[in-house]
Amino acid sequence: MSNAESARKALLIAYICYGIGIVFPVLAIVGVIINYINQDQTQDQWVGSHHRWLKRTFWIGLLLTLVLSALSFIPVLGFVTLPVIFAIGIWYIYRIVRGGLRFLDNQPMYG
Repeated sequence: MSNAESARKALLIAYICYGIGIVFPVLAIVGVIINYINQDQTQDQWVGSHHRWLKRTFWIGLLLTLVLSALSFIPVLGFVTLPVIFAIGIWYIYRIVRGGLRFLDNQPMYG
């Protein structure tokens, strides 16, 4: 198996982990570990842009969730918790689907 094929398979596994991570969050952690393990090997390839995309998705999603969790303890803001959790979930799914579609087309990710 070539290095490019191996890198592509690792990225596919990472996308699958992120996708299933919607229901089982521990798999998103597995996905981000895969991203960090493969980032140096794929830095100059289009696959590397997907690893960066997924890492940003993970860390921004985690940060938003932690901030929301902290704010939910403030009684005045507690009522917005559920809609914001839903919005974070939609954003997460959007990032995975958008990246996955570009991955299937062998296109690099941007921003």
